[in-house]
Amino acid sequence: MENHYFEMEEETFNREGAHLVAKALLGTLCSADMPNRWDMYAIRNYFCRNAAWCFPTVEWADSMAALCEGKKVLEIGAGNGLIAKLMRARGVDWVATDAAPPERVLSEVEYLRAGHAVDKYVDECDLVFWSWWPYEGSAEDLYAAENFLKRGKRVIVVGESGGGCTGSRDFWESDDIGINYRVPEIREDLPSWDGIHDHTHEVVNSGEEVW
Repeated sequence: MENHYFEMEEETFNREGAHLVAKALLGTLCSADMPNRWDMYAIRNYFCRNAAWCFPTVEWADSMAALCEGKKVLEIGAGNGLIAKLMRARGVDWVATDAAPPERVLSEVEYLRAGHAVDKYVDECDLVFWSWWPYEGSAEDLYAAENFLKRGKRVIVVGESGGGCTGSRDFWESDDIGINYRVPEIREDLPSWDGIHDHTHEVVNSGEEVW
């Protein structure tokens, strides 16, 4: 299945059009004779600065919205609210929070550290989500997972697994949780940038089935 990628204005483009998109977005930073891998590197840098670290597609957003149907979702580390915008447009009851949201956001983001957001919303939300948690950040990712799991609620995470560039060491090395490296409801996972290996994971209690 062809994946369709979002630009800032939410027009779509596909992998075959990446070179043209790079030139359109970045102008002289991406010359016609540059190798394609440098084009993709330039696109990644632009997208990460202006949108998000992960690269959502229409297919992924549709699957994620279906997974969240009928649920209230807490997002921690929401950044500028790109994921929140995509989910809210699909009718999901989505609470986006961030410890330091940028001045320009794409959808409403509440100013809250992750731990405070969990304390505030864990009882009223059915699922917690985050993407690209900083790997040098605090262990609030583990705190969020444990607090939702002990209430029987789901935890969905986008990032690179242990040893990658997302998530605290406490989270990935904890003996109290397990990591499923796929989520059955996500039919088309996020595509990864060259050299990056991020996926959609589900966090479960230690001892539960991990595949």
